[in-house]
Amino acid sequence: MSSFVMAQDLNTILFTKLKIIDGYTEQPLENACVSIIDKESGTVLVDSMMPSWNRGNVNGETKKIFGGYVARAPRRSSYVFRFRCSGYDSEDYEVAPGAGPDGKPLLKYVFKNTYYVWKKTINLPDVAVKASKILMVMKGDTIEYNAASFRMAEGSMLDDLIRALPGTKLDNNGRITVNGEFVKSLLVNGRDFFNGDPKVALANLPAYTVNKVKVYRKAPEYAELMGERSEAEKEKDPLVMDVGLKREYQEGWISNYEVGGGSGLDGNFDEKWLGRMFGMRYTNHSSIAVYANANNLSDAGMPSGKGEWKRTDATTGNRKTYMGGIDFSLDPKDTDIHFKTSLQAEHQDVDNQSRTMREDYYAEGNTYRNAINFYNPRMTNIRWNAKLEAKTGKTFLYVNPNMHYSRNKSEGFTETHVAEELDSLYSREQRSNSLETEWGTSLNAGGFTVIGNDFLNYSADFSYGKSKYESNVMDRIVYNSAETGNIYEQRKSNVPKSNYGYSLGMTYEKHFSGADTAFFKMNYWLGYKYTQRFNSGHQDLYRCDEDWLTPSASSAFVLDQANSYHTTRMERIHTANYYLNMYFGKVGVEFEGDVNVYNRGIDDLRNAEKRSKTKDNVTFNPSLSVSYNSKLGKMRLKGNINNNLPDIMDLLDVRDESDPLNHFTGNAELKTTRGYNMGFMYELKKKRFMRILRFNADYNIWENSIGVAQILDRASGVTTYKPMNIDGNRLASANVYYSQFLDKGSHWNISNTLGYSYRRSVDFSGESYVNDDNSIYLNKQEVDNSILNDEFRLDYRFESFSISALANVKWTRLSSRNENFNNFSYTDFNYGISLSTPLLWGIDLSTDIMAYNRRGYSDASMNTTDWVWNASLSRALGKSKQWVVKMIGFDLLRQLSNVKHTVNAQGRTETWYNTVPSYATLHVVYRLDIKPKK
Repeated sequence: MSSFVMAQDLNTILFTKLKIIDGYTEQPLENACVSIIDKESGTVLVDSMMPSWNRGNVNGETKKIFGGYVARAPRRSSYVFRFRCSGYDSEDYEVAPGAGPDGKPLLKYVFKNTYYVWKKTINLPDVAVKASKILMVMKGDTIEYNAASFRMAEGSMLDDLIRALPGTKLDNNGRITVNGEFVKSLLVNGRDFFNGDPKVALANLPAYTVNKVKVYRKAPEYAELMGERSEAEKEKDPLVMDVGLKREYQEGWISNYEVGGGSGLDGNFDEKWLGRMFGMRYTNHSSIAVYANANNLSDAGMPSGKGEWKRTDATTGNRKTYMGGIDFSLDPKDTDIHFKTSLQAEHQDVDNQSRTMREDYYAEGNTYRNAINFYNPRMTNIRWNAKLEAKTGKTFLYVNPNMHYSRNKSEGFTETHVAEELDSLYSREQRSNSLETEWGTSLNAGGFTVIGNDFLNYSADFSYGKSKYESNVMDRIVYNSAETGNIYEQRKSNVPKSNYGYSLGMTYEKHFSGADTAFFKMNYWLGYKYTQRFNSGHQDLYRCDEDWLTPSASSAFVLDQANSYHTTRMERIHTANYYLNMYFGKVGVEFEGDVNVYNRGIDDLRNAEKRSKTKDNVTFNPSLSVSYNSKLGKMRLKGNINNNLPDIMDLLDVRDESDPLNHFTGNAELKTTRGYNMGFMYELKKKRFMRILRFNADYNIWENSIGVAQILDRASGVTTYKPMNIDGNRLASANVYYSQFLDKGSHWNISNTLGYSYRRSVDFSGESYVNDDNSIYLNKQEVDNSILNDEFRLDYRFESFSISALANVKWTRLSSRNENFNNFSYTDFNYGISLSTPLLWGIDLSTDIMAYNRRGYSDASMNTTDWVWNASLSRALGKSKQWVVKMIGFDLLRQLSNVKHTVNAQGRTETWYNTVPSYATLHVVYRLDIKPKK
């Protein structure tokens, strides 16, 4: 029973309703004792709050549902809520109602909240009692991982934890997939973090702060206004990964600081360095985070505990990266307003050097190309975005402003030699420098209003941008044949551009709630959108026909009228879209599509001649799907038709000869590309052993695909590129994914992905050329590409020890009916193990060794086996383990090659890059956490 100490003024009363939740299982506690105490005097105002019960629907049955604890108490300036429950730690929480808007005490204060309590740690003499930690649970379509079950090495960040989760995969670009499905956004405590960009949180949020990781489909903010939504609508919600922080880090500061240094392992001292910091303050209603990072490691390769260290991409060159950002979010208490903003900046200095040897296959004789390339860009990017959302009554509104700025200054040098068998055709030397700046802004606004059982959506978007590109090119082409004159020239170009666009849209959604039955449900919506886009740009190209190696005082640049231009484009689109959803019991049928009316125009002025073209088009893109949901799993069969218009610039009859050896021309006869797609999906999830089975199959065929014909003039070496329609492209693919735990203790986990794809690629080969009578010979190349791949993984984890075995194989076959094409096939397969375990003296080890194999290539030098060994040792120091010392070795065996080989239907290429992927570094990490008092 509740007992009260009554106040003299009964109008000043606290009304309270609390839910007490087990912090691990998140199940409500029905036998807790909750007291309310006056903080100042220590007087017990409520000895034990009363449990509350409601009646509700549970799996189709009406049952009693525990609603929490309720009570009322006399008004005090501050309270202490004391929670007691057998087997749990006692907890005290302070609450201060404060004053009203007029500064006077509130006459009535309603307080609702949910609190988490945690089981006691029990120590018995000479007996070690250990609770069995659940690794993960499946609740419908939601997967929940318990981070405490994944004991990570000291200094681990969120990316290490994510890679350790069963069924997850994290690629080099921060792209996360869970059981084969792409995760669209990474959240922290349910909030967007740096606009959903996962790389910031992955690299900076410490793993020790995480309590649980949930993967689920996130409903839109206004979903609660929409009432009951169909399964088909829910399946369209984006898949998100929500990282829940531990209770002690949900309020307070989290910060960590890291410096590191070392050298490459190529025998000479090649300094490697890294420095970064991260700080975040989190509360129930706001958060702010800042980060900064600088390094010259050219990659973010870190141990993952799953054999998935990032393999350095040699083509990116040696990079110095400097980046930073700030993120702020605010959810004011007792309001339906949400505000979020973030600012990020990044600068990169790149040193990219390469040497390339290429052989191009031609029926009349192959050509051979040797090239040396130096490219040194310096790139700066700044991005700002914000989001304001508000709900008032039955209306939801949002405003999203964005701004961006980029600057790219680069210098380059290229030397190329082209030969035919033993005869040299020509050599080319180019030096260039360029500066490109670009900025833009956009605004997205809209809302959603409930009208009875119906819904009205409205949106407005606006964007504006400007850019400018300036370049200087010094070109020298020397032919081996005396019949072809050499080309010496210098080119200067200035290319400013601007654009704007806006759209206005409205959608009305109708729900037939009165006609709905348990068996039949239906809703539909109709929408209209108007879009307008404008682009304007011009190029001023100046030439100087003198050898830049021997310049003269009389050198003068002359405007190239034929290749200077001013072009404007206007596009207006009227779009009518529709959606119809019907459910017949467990069977769902969806009709969806849009009708687009295009009005496009272009004006191009060059060489004192103006060309104009207008084009009106109507496209219809329908889609039909049928789904079936039952205990036997989910099935969906879908088909759609897509139409893509050719770029109107490609429809213009103009010729661009800015580059002496590469000419581009339009084609007024281009047709609309139409694609047909059919797909089937089946998914089965079972809670027993967390079994997941997913099968996908797709078939695509395209009409009037747009390929680029390359018409080679062997005498001059000039290649003319012309877009043309081509038929015959198609793609069929199927894959099956399966995963499960192998034991009741969830120590063993197995997963496998098996896939097959067949693509018929029809394109114009490099054998197109101009005949002696100036007619054009166009040669089509049909290549059938079959790929069979399988990826297998076996993981074992026990407490702080984990080991993984990984094996994948990819078999590729290229074949063609063309006489000059030599059919061939090759196989790439990798295998290895990774290990994470504590050693002696508090040292943690993370290591993996993988073998990357290539077989089946006709060139023996391409049949290679590269053993790659990576390792990390770390140890925590200090009373609170606030210091961490780490040693990282990447590619310790120095077998990751900086030479890349490729083979395809057009030829074979071998390229050397200056990137040295192997290195060893020593890191020192300091963490400072400021936690609030209870």
